[in-house]
Amino acid sequence: MLPPTKGGVLSSSMEVFAALCMDTADHDKFLCSRDETSAPPEFYEQYVQEILAAVRHNAKMEFNGIWKTNHEVKYPDGSRYIRKTDATILLSKKINDMQSYILGVLEEHDPENDWMVRAVLRRCVPRLLLVHCGLDKIVENTPEAYLNAMVATWIADEFVYSNGLQTSEFGFFQFMRSLEEKSEGEVTPSTM
Repeated sequence: MLPPTKGGVLSSSMEVFAALCMDTADHDKFLCSRDETSAPPEFYEQYVQEILAAVRHNAKMEFNGIWKTNHEVKYPDGSRYIRKTDATILLSKKINDMQSYILGVLEEHDPENDWMVRAVLRRCVPRLLLVHCGLDKIVENTPEAYLNAMVATWIADEFVYSNGLQTSEFGFFQFMRSLEEKSEGEVTPSTM
């Protein structure tokens, strides 16, 4: 759901993201306590739950990706399947390489990629923020580089963890085509 995959990094990155995409008054009202004795606002509590769900989702994706790779990929000499630590390294490298490539494509500012950015943001931005701010306001308030990094990371994570290391360029084409088909006619949620 949300990039990056590590829980602590994801949590702090989503705190920063909320501050970027919300107006200052909304951020102070919905995500900050009035003083150290006040309970956090309900909105904040709900946001924390969405972040926790994203951490769980990402951990499950990462586990499944490592498990699959550990059971499908052998060392070059064919003697045995690779260890999970080696699977982690290979998966991370593939994800990082894909993320860099996708980020480069997004930085070209081709209007034909707008559908992709919006489709991925509808999938990786916490629903609470989508409903509260709306996708247009999120795009307007958040630096483009931050959004592009979110989109590139989400695509790379989802593709590599669901398809593994032994996939082709055509597999990526099919993944993106499926995303495009699913996104046709989508609207940003307006209610929780």
